[in-house]
Amino acid sequence: MYNLNFFMFAITRFISIIGSSISYIGIYWVISLSYSEIVVSLLTFTFFLTRFISFTFLGPFADRYRSDKIIINTMVFRFILLLFVGLLFSFFELPTIFVFLVIVLQILPESLSNVSSTKIIPQIVEDKNLTQANSLLNFMNNFSMFLGMVIGGFLISFISLKGLFFLQAICYLIGVLLFKAVKLKGNQQTENRVVKKYIVEWKEGLVYIKENKWLLGLIAMAISANISIAPITFILAPYAINILNGDSLTFTMLENALLIGGLLSSLFLAKFNIKRLSLIYILSCLFQGIVMLVFGLSSGLVVSLICLLFIGIAVTVFNIPFTTLIQRNVEINNMGRIRSVTMAITSVISLISFVLGGIITTYIGIQNTLILFSILGTISTIVVLLHKPFSSLEITNKKVINSNF
Repeated sequence: MYNLNFFMFAITRFISIIGSSISYIGIYWVISLSYSEIVVSLLTFTFFLTRFISFTFLGPFADRYRSDKIIINTMVFRFILLLFVGLLFSFFELPTIFVFLVIVLQILPESLSNVSSTKIIPQIVEDKNLTQANSLLNFMNNFSMFLGMVIGGFLISFISLKGLFFLQAICYLIGVLLFKAVKLKGNQQTENRVVKKYIVEWKEGLVYIKENKWLLGLIAMAISANISIAPITFILAPYAINILNGDSLTFTMLENALLIGGLLSSLFLAKFNIKRLSLIYILSCLFQGIVMLVFGLSSGLVVSLICLLFIGIAVTVFNIPFTTLIQRNVEINNMGRIRSVTMAITSVISLISFVLGGIITTYIGIQNTLILFSILGTISTIVVLLHKPFSSLEITNKKVINSNF
């Protein structure tokens, strides 16, 4: 089912994600200890604002240039950046906020790399194996995040942040060397392609989505799901400290419960070639809202870990059909713009949710914020379903949408 190209691509992602996860857990914990919940929320707002801007405007570039070259160049950039930052921390005492800027500077290359990765899979895997390939890749991504966070959570107590930055830089360097072995099929999206003005290509992505009901439904459901789980990103550290009376180890346990859930669901989807992708997608959206409600009502470590385990399962079962439906139903020359637009829209919803969540948390508390967002997300999911967004989508066979792009 898989080939050497897929294997090398998956290993490259595995190594690079380990590196980013090692520094992430250290950076996020240091920031959470240094600032209040509302400041952490505002920093998260800045992160998602930058992410939204990146996804909004990078689509045409992802379609203009070869995906393999984009991935290599973005990893090289991050290697140089992190090496430089590590050296700065070695010779100067820098404020805590500086470590957040390191994350922000990596958003553009990381976003461009993520969009390009979505386009690479159909070029190295047969269409009938897309769901299983995405599931296996998601499993390896989650496992590398799990491993990276375990290593990072352990190392942050013994070495400084500069050491974590150096480790991340080394991982990207290894990733570049491994990815050199990946060879794409002859169907390169940049060959024989008429390049138009940037703004024209950017607008075509929006028109493409507007004219396809299933894409609108896909995005609407993603928005609903993001509303349900929005507090997870900025509230886990305060939850570990204030609700569970825990420490960095408790926070790491909560983060890893999400990842373990993702690992389990990825293995399930990788083993079985699921065809009813739209149905799985819908059920996962509803399930996220329900489990988030239970999580908001809980105050014990065991129940919290179980809830986050199931949230991790639901998020993965949501993400894999989302990606596979786009890969199967959008032609390769347009996939970069469509993928970037969908991610930009969901990012801006997350952006709004995070900043509102931080403010709301200061007035109604952490648990009530979790309950509120879960209810809003579930209600919006039901509203979208009433419009039957996937009624015209064929998901059992390859269907390349006609395009005038």
